[in-house]
Amino acid sequence: MLLKLTTAISLFSLASSLMVPSISHSQSTLSRLNLQAGIDAANEARQAYAKDDLATSKEKFIEALKYRPDHPGLIYNLAVISATMGDQKAALDYVKHYADLGLYSPGFENQEMFGFIANNSFINNKLKNNLKVFGLSQKLVSSRHELGLVEGVTTLPNSDDLIVSAYHDRKVYRLHKTGDVSPLFEDDRLLGPMALKWGHNRRSLYVTSSALPQIKGYDDSLKGKSLIFKLDSQDGYKVADLIDLNDKFDGDLVFGDMIVLENGDILASNSAGNQLFRIKPDHSFDIIEIDNSLSLQGLSVSRNQQYVYVADYSTGIHWLNLADNSNGIMMEPDNASLLTIDGVYAYQNSLIVVQNGVQPNRVLQLTLDTNPKIIKDVKVLAANHPDYEEPTLGHVVGDSFIYVANSQWPKFTGDYDEQTNWRDHLKPLTILSLPLK
Repeated sequence: MLLKLTTAISLFSLASSLMVPSISHSQSTLSRLNLQAGIDAANEARQAYAKDDLATSKEKFIEALKYRPDHPGLIYNLAVISATMGDQKAALDYVKHYADLGLYSPGFENQEMFGFIANNSFINNKLKNNLKVFGLSQKLVSSRHELGLVEGVTTLPNSDDLIVSAYHDRKVYRLHKTGDVSPLFEDDRLLGPMALKWGHNRRSLYVTSSALPQIKGYDDSLKGKSLIFKLDSQDGYKVADLIDLNDKFDGDLVFGDMIVLENGDILASNSAGNQLFRIKPDHSFDIIEIDNSLSLQGLSVSRNQQYVYVADYSTGIHWLNLADNSNGIMMEPDNASLLTIDGVYAYQNSLIVVQNGVQPNRVLQLTLDTNPKIIKDVKVLAANHPDYEEPTLGHVVGDSFIYVANSQWPKFTGDYDEQTNWRDHLKPLTILSLPLK
């Protein structure tokens, strides 16, 4: 069956694999992406498929692919339709395109539909190669206790210990190098903590928190609420400031990530929409609409504080010029799949990103062009690590990237009873360290 596409062009529930180690930039992707035209065409394709009109469905998916030429979901659907129609040559072409993206889907194991793949050793081997473990990520520390939905991690000043945010538990913990954990910050007002970011003086620790059904004690009165805490590390991590914009914004707020600019402004991404909030120290704020975005995730800022790079889970990496708030989707190389990216971190002239909506999950390095709106090269740094179970956020430390390997979000989907022994099904939290040089 076809992938369920929430926006009819978004990518969900795909299994993927290694991208080729390095991909050169191509001028063929420099035209502005027309997201809405692609969505419309893919919606029409899905409607036609539901009516068993495969010819029209294929035609419309091909049209959608013109607007998103390397969109894995569209390519996979075209492979399915071509195979269903008995056009093995076309199906193989789409499977090869999929494999060239460095992706793999369990759907290709459907012998009834894709049995002919086994007869093509080149494509079959390429797909299998995309499932290999890759990279130099090493275990930094594992917790001795099961923590509920760890989302973020950062360093603790003057210590080998780390700080982690446990979304379900509604707590920020100190993760000792021994693997023991102890509460660092608890507050009845704290919702589910996500991002952890230090201010420039490394005294103030900022924590975003939001209310999704996965948090402990969730009820409908919390829906769409989000808070940002500023903690004073020199005063026992007590609350120095609390930013509450819930009554000042007409809509749901899920502040999933943020950055602290050199002038003290906070830039927070709203994962429930397409807005970035630029919040000043006095809590006044501006809302920046990010064009062609649906669910904003991680963000980072360039060394000169001129450009911000923010991931949208469904459309890729976007650039924002802080001088005039102009923004757009970054141009990327051919055969690159940059959807379902969560964390984004600046490192030298590149971005380190965590991609957790494909399988195996992976960490990529995106090298920027002299034109800051262009990604000229994509390199896989790590993929399919045995500890991966939806990696999320991280932190660049010198020439290393530390990150949460196993948030275990999939274990918190659907309904679950707080009184059950769900923690018995969790694995210990693992933080990995990945060399960047």
